[in-house]
Amino acid sequence: MKNNPEMFALRETRRREAVRRPEHRAKVSKQARELWATRREAIIAAQNAGKGDEYRRKQSLAGKAKWTNPDNRYWQVFLTPERRAEIRECLRRGMKGVEAAKKFGLSQSRISQIKHGA
Repeated sequence: MKNNPEMFALRETRRREAVRRPEHRAKVSKQARELWATRREAIIAAQNAGKGDEYRRKQSLAGKAKWTNPDNRYWQVFLTPERRAEIRECLRRGMKGVEAAKKFGLSQSRISQIKHGA
């Protein structure tokens, strides 16, 4: 009975029909979401294991410093009009784009965009 090809084909047909039903898909989708959420929580917990509250406090302070300090590297991509004018003035005086990129900490393509009005 175990190796009967007709029974196997019948079981396989029923299984395929069951898998196509919306209820089954919803159930599997819910299980997958729950499993991923559990795994994600476990990964985060493992990454932070043993670090304690002091680590979290330092991370929080570092994040705040990033957002509040205008001299932070993060804010250099957001150019003020004054800074754009300064870059254009340097280029007008004959500074090469490569030199301006190094001086202002931007890419050469960004310097070129500023030079041409972006």
